[in-house]
Amino acid sequence: MTAPKNPAPLGLPLTVSIAEVVKNMGLNDKPEAAAAGGAVPRRGIVSTASLRPAEAAPFGRSAADTSAGTKAEREAAQRHASYMVGDSTPSKVDLSRKDMSGPMLLEVAQIDPYDGNPRQFENEAIEDIRTSLMAHGYTDAMVVTRRREGDRFMLAAGSNTTLKVLKELYEKTADEKYRYVNCIFQPFESEARVLAQHLGENLNRGGMKFWEVATGMTELLALIARERAQSLSVREQAAALNARGLRASAQDISFWNFAITRLAALGPAVRYLTVRSVKDHLQPRLNAIQRLATKFKVDEAAYWTEVVSPCLRRTGQASADASQPEGAFDAEAICREVEAQFAEHVSESVTSVQRMLAMLKLAPELTLADLRLPMGSGPGALAAPAAAVADTPPAQAPLPLSPGLVRQSAAPTAGSAGGSPRAAQSDAPRASHAAGSAPAPAPAPAPAPAPGPAPAAAGTAPAPAEARTQPALSPQTLLSSSALDSDPLAALIGAVRDLLALAGLADTLRPHDEMPLGFYVELPDRQRHARRDAALGSAEHQARTTKTHVWWTLVLMTGQYREGSVPYMDRASGFYRFAASDTDGPSPLDGTDIDETAPDIEDLLMLRMSGGAARPAMRQLARVEELAAQLFAAAPERWRRMLEVNRARG
Repeated sequence: MTAPKNPAPLGLPLTVSIAEVVKNMGLNDKPEAAAAGGAVPRRGIVSTASLRPAEAAPFGRSAADTSAGTKAEREAAQRHASYMVGDSTPSKVDLSRKDMSGPMLLEVAQIDPYDGNPRQFENEAIEDIRTSLMAHGYTDAMVVTRRREGDRFMLAAGSNTTLKVLKELYEKTADEKYRYVNCIFQPFESEARVLAQHLGENLNRGGMKFWEVATGMTELLALIARERAQSLSVREQAAALNARGLRASAQDISFWNFAITRLAALGPAVRYLTVRSVKDHLQPRLNAIQRLATKFKVDEAAYWTEVVSPCLRRTGQASADASQPEGAFDAEAICREVEAQFAEHVSESVTSVQRMLAMLKLAPELTLADLRLPMGSGPGALAAPAAAVADTPPAQAPLPLSPGLVRQSAAPTAGSAGGSPRAAQSDAPRASHAAGSAPAPAPAPAPAPAPGPAPAAAGTAPAPAEARTQPALSPQTLLSSSALDSDPLAALIGAVRDLLALAGLADTLRPHDEMPLGFYVELPDRQRHARRDAALGSAEHQARTTKTHVWWTLVLMTGQYREGSVPYMDRASGFYRFAASDTDGPSPLDGTDIDETAPDIEDLLMLRMSGGAARPAMRQLARVEELAAQLFAAAPERWRRMLEVNRARG
């Protein structure tokens, strides 16, 4: 093995004087004396005179300056010159600063958690962290900082839960392995940097609640704007967060801002907020009601403080009173409650408010007069002058509350959570004795008040023989006020019977006084309502569409698909027995003329506004809704029963 030809120098540059080098080498350092004697220096003897600069010491200092001062001063100057060799600029290292980046060993008692920690609720993984620390100790390193020199150290990038557990373990056991932790000191740069690092660390570890992310991100954006001394657009905010390693889009920022500014009244229930509950329900639905409120000249601030906030506070109070699981938070129920609160605020029925919301979604430019036009009048009704309806009284008296329609998101859908009449296990009534049982044969229809064939809707398929034997009043026939006052329940049942006869579903009506509306609808008989091939737009297809809308609307109106209907439902009904069954069988609507999925309220609205074969049934359906609202006004105990059905928690 041979040595390299040009070995690299070892160690630091030379820091001793030339005289000491010569002395150590044993060289003659007296050339003057040799010159005086005329003797020629011997070979091998090097004169140090040739190593000294003629006029100045290194870096322009005179020889007198170099030789002046004490020995300590000269050594300090030599040390300074040693790391300045080859660089004439001053050193960039501030040796007077003590808080410099680097590793350090600290006691846990010397470290404080971050006072702006975005976690507001206890880390759900705290017991897992405790178990790991007890088994292995802390083997990682915490990042710490402090705002000013002399302050206590604080965490700069997560680990707040770990620090808390370590302090608890040391206090409890006095074990030295919990006393000290390896740390990496990070000089303090800004509040925004520390908060961003904590957010990033917690998001990477997972388990943060939506509310924690929303509050942390909005606070960080406020700090960034303060540092830049300017307001930022949503696009600029998203770019600023991404530049700090936090993935965010303009839509995410919209959800966060909405939650912080509009949903804080939920109180302890904010921990149950999710992206989906805000995105799919609360933000679009509450903003849509606000747009409708502007049509009623309701101030924006009044809408949020007098309509929305009371509903949110009630939900928060219910969450605080009873320890509920996260799945018990029902954003859809909150939206329905806000709709009812707004209806009371503007003296309208819930049905009317929901119809107006659906119409605004289709045509935002409609005026309040347009929105108050009666349903079923055809598309031309929307074009009628506002003056023509300015003095027209509403179709039904203003009520505090009414059953209304429920959007599809609240209705059961086949093959999914809340699917078909089964209501997907979580939203369906349960009965242990009915598990695995098949739907029972439908009871015979209620006896008709008078014989006579029902008038068939134009263009619809002929009704079955059983349906044709059921009488039906003309859809335009209205009950007298005396009959309504004397027995509003009988008036409603009669109108429902007429409606089902028009739709070819007379055999599905089941009067049942315990239900809030005094009735429910049964599952369709598979043979009587067997599905047949039908071309799109044909009479058979139109009849099927009418059946689907009428059956599902009544199912949703009665609340019979909800678990809260269990105390009031007929346990012998096929609908109840199927919904309570735990077996995964085929949908009872499979192969029938009724679609397995509840229609959207927008689809129902379009069907009501269209002419043709569905118009008689749709007008009668509007009449049923009107009578249901009047029944609740006349019988408040039935409305309280409906509230129990709709607000029951699984």
